[in-house]
Amino acid sequence: GKAFGGFGVQPAAGVLTYVSRGTDDDAEGVLAGLGLRGQIERIPGGADGPGWDTVKVTVSKDDLKRVPESRVHTALEASLNCEVRIIGV
Repeated sequence: GKAFGGFGVQPAAGVLTYVSRGTDDDAEGVLAGLGLRGQIERIPGGADGPGWDTVKVTVSKDDLKRVPESRVHTALEASLNCEVRIIGV
């Protein structure tokens, strides 16, 4: 058929995966929702190659005493869909 126009290709079964990434604004929103403030740094292209960013979040150690680091880490990873590193200062 002409479903693909004049490209001269035929449809074939396959797998296509879309990966959604959260933004730095999303990370700030997660921190705010937990009552935290911090500095966010996105490092492009993690260990898995281009497109797999690492987000480094620096927060105060006092804040991490109020909200467990594991809770912050889980919330950020779920929102950003990438590797997260939390630094307490």
